[in-house]
Amino acid sequence: MKKKLGLIISLLLSLVLVGCPPVPSKYTLEVAGGSYVQQTNVGQPETSMGTNIVVKLRTLQGKLPITNGQVTFMGPKTWNNGQPIFFSYPAGSSWVSAPQAKIPLVVGQYVVRLVIDGEQLESNFQIIDSNNRLPLTTGTTAYVNENNFQKVRVNWLPVMGAIGYYARVLDASINQVVSSTIYTLGNTVEIPVDVLNPSRAYFVVVVATTLNTVVDNPAIPTVSNSSDSLIALDIALGTRSKIIPMKNLNQREVYTLKKP
Repeated sequence: MKKKLGLIISLLLSLVLVGCPPVPSKYTLEVAGGSYVQQTNVGQPETSMGTNIVVKLRTLQGKLPITNGQVTFMGPKTWNNGQPIFFSYPAGSSWVSAPQAKIPLVVGQYVVRLVIDGEQLESNFQIIDSNNRLPLTTGTTAYVNENNFQKVRVNWLPVMGAIGYYARVLDASINQVVSSTIYTLGNTVEIPVDVLNPSRAYFVVVVATTLNTVVDNPAIPTVSNSSDSLIALDIALGTRSKIIPMKNLNQREVYTLKKP
């Protein structure tokens, strides 16, 4: 009896010393990053060089999260003056892109920490070439009103190195997106819109990326670059959006979440 009691005590002491086994994670986290090139004025070559960030979260069963997550993103000491940035991972998102237009990419290791349901997940990626970039594109647009249904047709030149694209309409007069986001692997889309005001300046924002933007569960590439181009929008009656420098275009909303 004493021998059995001694064995039990030994087992208990070993558990205390070793510690309880870690609780298995309920999620898988995949991250990637790369360069982000943003066109600041339509029809002009001026660009802002930044950092692209892509995050994908799944349960162990491969399902989308049903609660929001909070992301902390950190780079090398020379990135963003050593300061982290923060953004959310909304529930039900297939993936989230959060490019930072004014924070240039640097060589080194980047770390993503995501907190969800009281659990902290961590993943990282390495950048070895900060000059690896996707070029901008140019294209044409047409505003079509058919049977009281308005849409914008957009065609652009394929971007070398890109896998997928997404596009949306921007009202530059108020610096707001005024359409849904359309995802494609091609270089032409039709974007449903409400009635647009010919007196305002509208543009189509075309984002090229190394991510497959069509599937809901894309493979996350080792390096995820993106470029953000502006195409002037032709409004009905033959008038064209004003092709003038827009002071706040480089502050336009670029945060994207993909939902099925």
